[in-house]
Amino acid sequence: MDATGDFYDLFPLSDDCWEFFLGDVCGKGAAAAAVTSLTRYSLRAAAVFNDEPVQVLHNLNSVCMHEYLGQQATFCTVVFGVLTRAADGFDVTMTTGGHLPPILLRRAGTASQLSALRGNAVGIASDPQFGSLQLI
Repeated sequence: MDATGDFYDLFPLSDDCWEFFLGDVCGKGAAAAAVTSLTRYSLRAAAVFNDEPVQVLHNLNSVCMHEYLGQQATFCTVVFGVLTRAADGFDVTMTTGGHLPPILLRRAGTASQLSALRGNAVGIASDPQFGSLQLI
């Protein structure tokens, strides 16, 4: 975490499953740092109870809407995903809330932007839409 509002994390849910996220909150300084902290810990807590990526972002959206209701615009963009160990690597399920599409780097060294993965920023609408993608 830094004072600009950028955040990221990778944490285990079990021996075969990890979750990751990265994003950015609106603003800078102490206000952005407070939202960043709320966002990071809300994502971790939501993932423990329901690790389906779209639901995790809906839970984060609910927290942000409740916490900052009626205050100046406070929102974030997020990429959130689940890595599950598979026989030959990992299966990945991910979603995005307003963040730039992630870039997939394959074992062979090729890369492609996952431009089909789109969604609303988190914390600006009571019923946002989040795109989801599963890579096997």
